[in-house]
Amino acid sequence: MSFQTTYYFSLLENEFQQLKISQDIAEKEILARNIISRGYYTVLLHCKYVLELTFIKSQDSDTHKRIYEAVINRQVKNFLKLYKTLRIEADYYKTLSSDLINEITEIKLSKFIDIIKNFLSFDKLKLKQSI
Repeated sequence: MSFQTTYYFSLLENEFQQLKISQDIAEKEILARNIISRGYYTVLLHCKYVLELTFIKSQDSDTHKRIYEAVINRQVKNFLKLYKTLRIEADYYKTLSSDLINEITEIKLSKFIDIIKNFLSFDKLKLKQSI
């Protein structure tokens, strides 16, 4: 299946709605971890496809770095840098650091999703601007 930002963004929104109504602490943590991870990859892959970086294959060891280098927009670069670290922690660590725990509150996740929605509207020109 080819990457579709709207599909992944819909998943994020659905998981966020589930998180808001869930009463189970463990389920909330799982959903929050998924939102962080999928949100990061949604923006990263959006950049890859908008910038037409077709030369980058998913098996490349420096995929993330090569996409970062192609993105000039500071807002997007900063987002990717911060959330890559948090995404790794969300995906791989059993015990969460205070940085990630701070990011997985309902309010912060809501803002995170709003930022992603904004970035998904960025075209090639906006990703190449040094804003």
